[in-house]
Amino acid sequence: MAFGFEESTLIFSSISLVSSFWVTLIYIRNKELHQHPAEILAWISVFEIAMCHHSIALALDSNFTLYGHGPHEIFIALSFGTLDIEESRAISCAINQALFSAAVTLVLAYNMFVCVDLIITLRSPLIRGKSRMKYYHICSLIFVIVQITYNLFQNSRYSECLINGKIYYQELWNFGLLTAVFGMFFIFAFISLVYSWVKLTKDYTKVCPATRSYFQRHIIYIIVFSIVWCWALIDYWVWNSGWLNKAGIIMMCASGFILALIRNCEPLFYEKSKESLLFWKKAKKIINTKTYIEMHTDMWTIPISHIMQKCFRSQTTISILTGLYEAIRLSSLNSRSMNLNDFTISDYNEIAQHKISDKNLTLDLNGIKSSRFPYYIIAEYAPKVFHHLRVIDNINTEISLSALAPKNNKSTLFSVHKGQGGSGSLFIFTEDDTFVIKTITKTERKTLAKRLLQAYHRHILHHSDSLLCRIYGVYTLKISGLAPLELLLCQNLKKDHVVKFYDLKGSTHNRHANSIRKDFIGPYKDSDFLRESKTISMNPSIRNQILRAIYNDALLLMRHDIMDYSIFMQVLRKSQRKSYPDFYQMEWYSFSIIDFLSEYNYKKKFEYYLKLVQLGKKIKSASVMDPKKYFNRFFNFASEKLLNQNTSFLAQML
Repeated sequence: MAFGFEESTLIFSSISLVSSFWVTLIYIRNKELHQHPAEILAWISVFEIAMCHHSIALALDSNFTLYGHGPHEIFIALSFGTLDIEESRAISCAINQALFSAAVTLVLAYNMFVCVDLIITLRSPLIRGKSRMKYYHICSLIFVIVQITYNLFQNSRYSECLINGKIYYQELWNFGLLTAVFGMFFIFAFISLVYSWVKLTKDYTKVCPATRSYFQRHIIYIIVFSIVWCWALIDYWVWNSGWLNKAGIIMMCASGFILALIRNCEPLFYEKSKESLLFWKKAKKIINTKTYIEMHTDMWTIPISHIMQKCFRSQTTISILTGLYEAIRLSSLNSRSMNLNDFTISDYNEIAQHKISDKNLTLDLNGIKSSRFPYYIIAEYAPKVFHHLRVIDNINTEISLSALAPKNNKSTLFSVHKGQGGSGSLFIFTEDDTFVIKTITKTERKTLAKRLLQAYHRHILHHSDSLLCRIYGVYTLKISGLAPLELLLCQNLKKDHVVKFYDLKGSTHNRHANSIRKDFIGPYKDSDFLRESKTISMNPSIRNQILRAIYNDALLLMRHDIMDYSIFMQVLRKSQRKSYPDFYQMEWYSFSIIDFLSEYNYKKKFEYYLKLVQLGKKIKSASVMDPKKYFNRFFNFASEKLLNQNTSFLAQML
């Protein structure tokens, strides 16, 4: 029995439907795969399911008709019998075409985002890729709304709904509008290929194998899918070419199966697929995910930003440490002893630029190879102010230079960075535990340098018991080939003998620990703290002193429209500097306020209204909130839940 075009379309669509469903199922079942950019490929599989689902309907005479029954009967019933069978089938067909066009749009859009994400990552490898997903979702939603609106408008002019009809092909491609999405995909695919190829060949010997392998796989992925969708596009531009048109539609219907093959070429995903089959699950012991990653590098599952960080960690860290070292050294040449009244507005707005290269480098690297970057420029903001803040905490220039010298940070240079926080910031800890270098956003840097710095400086001077994390410098590092790095030089809050630590904001929505490992010590969140029903018993005078400091610090932040800050609490086995004992348990506690650079700007307001729609009356449990309401909730949580103090009594004390 010979298969016709409709039967072939049905077969390939069905295979792609099952394959895409399998990829999506494996992704959902295994949290280890919830990484970036594997997350983008998972979304593509979801939309491949929708695309295949509707292509099957189109192959079946554009309706899910079985013995004369199908979705068209719903429209007949809704119209109370005013629509006949042909009219109801035409409506069913039009809706199916619109949904099919939406699914094709989303598949193309997220394939485009794979390319865009690689380009952005190559420019900014230290920024967490997962934070960009919300922008990808918003862009794809806009694409879909435009496509569906245009498709329904054009469908109103035609009643033909045959898979071999010319008008059907025009409707399917939205009379050329879908080709614009394909054009965008092709442009970004070409740019990502050229850009990654340049990165790969420019300095081949200094690109690590993991990055090289990722680039190669990306190139293969883009070439394969460009060929698949080029064939599909031929259906629109070249009509009545016989086998060419049929091959194009079949290729498009088989794209989900091709994606599934590519995903299963990755060892970790392949192993997870085998685990999900009962036969393999019984026949083979499940190996821990960490072992899989050590044995086989899954280039789609491990975030490319992590791969880039691993490859550039020593080079970038040398540049960061050297840049900060030279900036502090050069600024100290012009520093002098100053009092608070000596500082002027120009001191807070001052920006010192330093160009660092091997030629003018005075730093002894003690056998460590200098950065492969030819030169870099570091901008230091308010150097006199931050020099004063360091001096207040008894950190003179000699201590600063010794802490930042690359020769004193060999284990930091040649080991993986400590990791990323919930915000995606990268942390570099100096080996003597004096400083933490943290990457921040440009918006956060502007918030500190232009809005908060003067008040923060005065607050620290007037409140020696302040719990605000000490900031010792703000910098912008410009390296050739990479996006500018915004850096924050901070006090290292990490203590020794930590039992566990918490990040507490007073909110409960999505505020729980992401790990359930037995050796996990933190960060635990608000929901975890409340679930433990932990009671902290302290000397009343110490407790009131801590609450007074929290109140004064949070009040300062509220007055400058800052929100989303949190209390960093560490539970310790032994007494240490600035730690407080518990009456009834052999534990000590350390408190600090961190992450206080989020201004309540228009983006945060937009996020608040989105949360309001999502949560409704539960909006009070969300992290994002008006600074005044945030202050009240934050302080009430600290006083009532954390330190068990009555708010009314505390109000009298303050």
